[in-house]
Amino acid sequence: MEIQTLKSRIYVIWTLIYNYMDPNIIYTACFELASTLISKKKMLTIDRVEGSLTEQAEIANELNSIALEHLWGIIDNGGNEKLIARAINYINFVHVIPPLKDNYSWFDEMLRTLLELSCPNIILDNQIIEFLDDIENGIHKAKGDANKR
Repeated sequence: MEIQTLKSRIYVIWTLIYNYMDPNIIYTACFELASTLISKKKMLTIDRVEGSLTEQAEIANELNSIALEHLWGIIDNGGNEKLIARAINYINFVHVIPPLKDNYSWFDEMLRTLLELSCPNIILDNQIIEFLDDIENGIHKAKGDANKR
């Protein structure tokens, strides 16, 4: 198959997928993450709100761009924009600290790891499966702790 035909087929598939998805779901999660990064860094006062919103939108746009790059990689494995948004919400709740605000590689790697766990794309060997059992045990514990609240 020639490259141009392949590119046009990919474009058609991506357009079909994108039209059935809501990209605002991912952006909203990124905007909330950006808000957390900024608000944990400094106390907001009335005179800082406008500048903080601009900064928050810039951070959210960068995070959103990274997240959308991962979307293509998980669609074939049953993932979608809602899964990415949930992963971003998890990152926001568990892993955000203000020094990470200007370094996006941590977000890219963290999101990649969470998506790999939720939408695996390779066949694993027994050693890896043992580790996944450990993760599963941790998830059961975390869910149990959450249900006690």
